[in-house]
Amino acid sequence: MKTFLESIIMIVKILGEIKEGLEAWRAEKRRVERAVEENEVWLDSADVKQLLNIGKATLYRRREDGAWVSKKIGKKWFYLKSSLY
Repeated sequence: MKTFLESIIMIVKILGEIKEGLEAWRAEKRRVERAVEENEVWLDSADVKQLLNIGKATLYRRREDGAWVSKKIGKKWFYLKSSLY
């Protein structure tokens, strides 16, 4: 019986972590949507590389680590200019 209760407690903790992750994702989504609504400036990859004088690998790393707000439209990535600094 003890291991069953421990398993239930672990499942509840995991569900709590999932809930926190979803809430963080929703908050970020709302932030991006507000930025779009406020007519924020979005730059494509070439513009970002030129503006910040960085290479393709750095651009990829920064996007993947979540440092910049980005979105993909079709096959092209765009970055929220205000998130680059």
